Amino acid sequence: MDILERIYQWALNPSSDSPHVFWLTGQAGSAKSTIAYTVTDYFDDAEEVSSDLKYILGANFFCSRQFRETRRRKYIIPTIAYQLARRSGSYARALLDWADKSDSVDVPAKQMKDLLVGPWQESAGESPRELRPYLIVVDALDEIEDSGGSAFLEELLKTFSQGHLRGLKFLVTSRPDPDLAALCSSFNANAVCLL
Repeated sequence: MDILERIYQWALNPSSDSPHVFWLTGQAGSAKSTIAYTVTDYFDDAEEVSSDLKYILGANFFCSRQFRETRRRKYIIPTIAYQLARRSGSYARALLDWADKSDSVDVPAKQMKDLLVGPWQESAGESPRELRPYLIVVDALDEIEDSGGSAFLEELLKTFSQGHLRGLKFLVTSRPDPDLAALCSSFNANAVCLL
């Protein structure tokens, strides 16, 4: 099966058995970022393709060593939260409530709970029918400085294992960095693609 078709099918699968995180990995130049951009564009333009695909893309973050803002872990969650709030009204309202209570914008260890988990769970109670799967694309995790990419992925996997963030799916890409590979070693074959 074509890799894009495989990712599209995974992203659209609302089943609780479908993996929450899909890892696309390969060496430099193997088209990981091209695939991530293509998936982002496909779902971002989805309303023109089909109303069934509308609003699937929740957010994206393209990491890069070239720019300070895209190589630091502390910018991933705030960017995702901002973009997701533009897609989901109930999440946006919950995020405003949580933002007033927290000071975690620059503290990566608190961002997952204060900017993503708390508001997302609160929004689920406000409008459950709005909680269809949203896809979040995070490209080039290995380019986050100081092992920040593996720290982000570890926290994300822990959050999913605790039953939080239902209704969200993450497509993450990276080179086969040993720390990231170790975190993804337990993924089933449906959740990993080696290019």
